[in-house]
Amino acid sequence: MRLSLVVEVEGTIGETNAEYHEGSRVTLMDMDFNKVLADPAKFKAMAKANPQSLQEAKELIKGLDGVKIETAPEVKIKFQ
Repeated sequence: MRLSLVVEVEGTIGETNAEYHEGSRVTLMDMDFNKVLADPAKFKAMAKANPQSLQEAKELIKGLDGVKIETAPEVKIKFQ
């Protein structure tokens, strides 16, 4: 199972502050549950964690294969 939340613009992206972008698509969230659940120890650690800040949350998901989450408080996209 895979869950994705993307923005796809008409045209091409000229500039964006989004971490995950390709072509005319910006990925806000993408979770490939097959990859996430492939490492039960990491998944348990993530499920138990209670990050107290955005920085802690970033560090938590950084090493988790199959997860992309945009952490910018505001995503800007300029397109043509």
